[in-house]
Formats: sequence, C-alpha cells, structure tokens
Amino acid sequence: MYTLNTKDRQFYDLWSKKQDAAFTRRLAFYCAQRSGIFSDDLMKLVTENDIKALCAFSIDYQYSHDIRDLQYARQCLAFYSKDADLSIVDTERAMWVGFAESEIQNRATNKRWSALFQSGKLFTCEDSFVFEVLRKITEWLGPVPSLDELDIAFGPGASATVRKRTSPRYKLDAEPTCSKEFSTIIENIVDTDMPHYWSLHKGQYKVIPGRLSSVLKNAFTRRTILMEPTLNTPYQKGVGRHMKRRLLQAGCNLYDQTVNQQLALLGSITNELVTVDVKNASNTQALLMVYHSCPETWFDLLWSLRTGTVNYEGREHELEMFSSMGNGFTFELESLIFYAIAVTVCERNNADTALVSVYGDDIIVPSICYEDLVTALRFYGFEVNSKKSYSKGPFRESCGADYFLGTNIRPFYKKDRWTDARIVGLLNKDFRDFRLFDDEFVIAIKATLANGNAFRGPDGYGDGHLIYDFNAERDLRPVVQTRKQMFRHGTKDGYVFDTIIKVPLKDTSNCIKGDQLYPAYQIYLAPQLKSRRIRLIDKFVGPLQPKMYRYYFTQYTEVLEAHSDPVMDGLHQYKDVSSLEDDPYIVRGGYKSRKIAIYTFRGQHS
Repeated sequence: MYTLNTKDRQFYDLWSKKQDAAFTRRLAFYCAQRSGIFSDDLMKLVTENDIKALCAFSIDYQYSHDIRDLQYARQCLAFYSKDADLSIVDTERAMWVGFAESEIQNRATNKRWSALFQSGKLFTCEDSFVFEVLRKITEWLGPVPSLDELDIAFGPGASATVRKRTSPRYKLDAEPTCSKEFSTIIENIVDTDMPHYWSLHKGQYKVIPGRLSSVLKNAFTRRTILMEPTLNTPYQKGVGRHMKRRLLQAGCNLYDQTVNQQLALLGSITNELVTVDVKNASNTQALLMVYHSCPETWFDLLWSLRTGTVNYEGREHELEMFSSMGNGFTFELESLIFYAIAVTVCERNNADTALVSVYGDDIIVPSICYEDLVTALRFYGFEVNSKKSYSKGPFRESCGADYFLGTNIRPFYKKDRWTDARIVGLLNKDFRDFRLFDDEFVIAIKATLANGNAFRGPDGYGDGHLIYDFNAERDLRPVVQTRKQMFRHGTKDGYVFDTIIKVPLKDTSNCIKGDQLYPAYQIYLAPQLKSRRIRLIDKFVGPLQPKMYRYYFTQYTEVLEAHSDPVMDGLHQYKDVSSLEDDPYIVRGGYKSRKIAIYTFRGQHS
C-alpha cells in the first residue's frame, strides 16, 4: 500500500492527519470499486476527495439491491459520514444553532399546549388521546417513590463544576452545587442521605445554572449536552433507575437493545414492522408537554430535580425544554412518553401491542400504525427523522443494527482519526461479519501497523488483538510473541497470543510521576476443578526490557494448578485467597472452564 513512519507509535496513538486522510481514501476507494451500481458515483467522489458529497450521499433502500453491493457502498460511506475529525463546517456554531432551533420548537409546543388546556380541548372526553397516554403513564409509574428509597449514585461524566477529574472522589471533594429547583428540597434530603458529606462541607452549597456543552457527533455537528450541578445528578440517576424498573414491568425493556434489533430484523423480512427515529428527541421534550403527560406527584418530583437554567458563554437562558442530555432521567422519561404514545396508537388501530418496542428515541410499531404514530408524535412536539425512519422496503435500522432482507449490513464507522487500535477493530469486524477485504489487501492493511501492534489471538476477547483462526492451522507450534510493552502471554488450546484492553487502575497511590499505564489480560484453559485462585502479595519490579521500560505489578491475578506459568514461577510469592468474588480485576469467560486474568502494568522510561 505505502509505508508509514510507525516508529514509537503506540496502540492508541493518533495517526497524523496526512497519514489518516491518505489511508482513509485508499480504504474508501477499494470499497467504492466493488460497490456494483454505486461504484461509478462513489469512485468519482473519492477520487475528487469530495467529502461533503460523500457525507451527504444517500442510498434508496426501496429498491432491490445486491447485498454485497450495499455492504461495499455503505462501508465506503462509513469511512466519512461520522468522522468527527473532518470538521467540514463550524461544528460549534452548528451546535448552538441546533440548540436554538430546538428551544424555538419547544416554545411553540408550550404555547400550543397552554392554549389547548385553557380552551378546555385537551381533555374533552374520556377517550381523549392525551387522557389515555396520561392514564397509561400513571399506571406504569405507580406511586411516586420517596427520595430516601432511591438508589443514588454519581455518574461517570463531568458536572457543571467538575470537568476533568470526574470520579466520585473528586465530586465529593468539590464544593456542593445544585440548581435553583433542587435548592427547594436540598436541606431535607442531603443531610439524611449523605450526612458525612454534608458535614464535611458544613452544610454549605451553591446554587448555579447548568453549563451548556457539547461533544463531536459527526463532521457536521456537535451533540448538545447540559452539564448538571453536582448534587442534581445522583438523584436524577436514582429516579431514572426507578423508572427503568417500572417500565420493564410494563413491557418496555430499557436494559436490552437486542429487543429492538430483533424486531428490526423481523421487519426487514416481513415488512410488517416499521422503525422510527425521533429527531433531536432529548432536546424537544417541551415543559408543558411533560406536565400534561405525567401524574402531578411525579411531575413535582421530576421538576424539583431538573435544571431549568443554562449558562452559555456567560449568558443565562431559561429552558423551554424539560430536560436534556446530561440529565440522569432524560433517557427513561423520553422512553416512557414514546412507549405510551406508541401503545395507544396501536390500540386504536387494533394492532398487536406486543410488537411495540421503545429504546430511547428508537421506536418500533406495526406498519399499519406508522402514519398515526407520526401524527401523534408531531402533536406532542416531536419530529420524526425521515432519513432514519423506515416504513417500506426491505431495510430497517434500530439500536445500531441495520438489516436488509434479514442480513445485518451495519458497516464499521470511522468516528475519529485512525489509531492502530481502530485498524485492529476494522479488520476484526470485517473478519467476523463481511470479509469485504481480500487476503492481499488485509496483508497490506496489517503492514501499516506499528511493530508489535499486529499481535494475534482468538475471537471472543475483544478487539485488543487481531482475530486469528487457530482452527485453520492446527499444526502451528506455540511461539511466544514479544511486544515493546512486554505484555504477558496467554494460551488457548496450546496457542500463545497477546492482547491489550483498557481497564481502570485500582490503586494509583504507588504511581511514579510520568508512569504510563499498560493494561493487558491473559487467558488460560484448564479443567475448572483443578483451578485455584491466588494473589500476588509482593510488588514485582523487573527489568523485563531494560533498555526501554521497567514495570510495577501489584494487581490480582489468577492461575491454574494444571497449567503453571513458567515465567511467573520463581518471580513472585503467592498467597491463597479464600474469596475474590468482589475483585473487579478477576473476570471470567463464558465457557465454564475458561479463566481470564487481568493485569495492569505501570511502565516508566529508564
């Protein structure tokens, strides 16, 4: 293909923009050449490097296409369509414009619902659509829980005041902040739920607005996120968890996306189900729409936990939306409202409500309900995304699964600049799903990986290594592969392989400034009855590769009596441990006799 300067490039290091662009064009052109009826158009756009046109290129799924042509065409486009690193337009401005448009839409919805309520036309009779949706939501949610019953917890993301180090440790240490809505109840609950935290800060807190932020979504826009005050999020997440459990009892499973995926598969074959995507759903839950859709006690609870004011570039804005992305119960609330609307539409069309499934803004209903559902959603202030909703033809898309006549044609989406890790992910997905690349091209792609990053292993252990079909070459002898970071080795059926994954470091107290983290895992295969758990009790400092690194190893491990590790023997002292069930670094595989051990190395240049 061509030679890249791979010296000193690590597994997760970003490629240069020049290397990234050239490699992407080569991959895209390869797929465009083989995309059948799409090839002429796609090759022209790739050759001219017309990225805007490639991102805007659409495929009409109403027609009968060769599935292989579709797979190549979609993979060609997927190298560009969601690449946030392209920055074709001013994404920050596009984010603000999108946020402003959603607030204008919410204001119009609020005015319309207010006028309908004042005119008495909102609940005109018992068979009113709005009344039926409210009745269902009231029944499904049940009694409003008391705040001390909630399972409260900090989320992993940033808050309005804690932006970089976002673990609970730093959030608990930061100055307590809350929204003005939450301040009306804060003194009644925090002292009871978190007395040590409250006493630590001497009962002091600060009322602040939320902070409007964004993350890159694709080459054209950013996704709007409202960073909530620190104290709001734990209670929002507690309410969200409660709502999720109640929805599961009502038949809406927010714990499992595969329900939507399986129904999308069925719809692509039978054409009897439609997949509906709601445009900007999280940011278009208008305030009065939520008020008239939820029972009063529940609305009061949700209102007291929301953040109604947002700050952007020094200006404060009162929100017309009820909650946005960043709020701990937004996902569950939108799912609840969509599910109630969809079920009510199906009942009025005498359709099977068992075929209704909702996961966030992904909705699936019987085909005969599609037009009425679009009308109902429009009445509630939502807009159906026609580009991602499919009611006719052999294609359905929902929750990350794209089916054409029962075949999943979901491509590998390049969402940022290439790294060796992403190249490994691309090759692994192609190996598992499509086999679009021939052997010669696969070899050329592997040649772009830095030395030591093209290590191999069996499927089923993530994308930390290249998938290798061990069964195809049973005559190979085990060969210990070495890497620059000198990762431990694992075995499967007698074959040695290395791999790398990202895992959290349990204890950083002994870290030396400048240390680099190198997580890895190794796999053993042995009879379960002959296994025993052991734990390293001494720190091992070994010159595994003296010219480059030295390593510190303090984490738990697990080995098997039947298959001892000659590298480990003699280097460490072991101690039997009666129970390590709660140790997050012990991970077990799906097959009962497979054991997986997690290692975390801290390496430092010597």
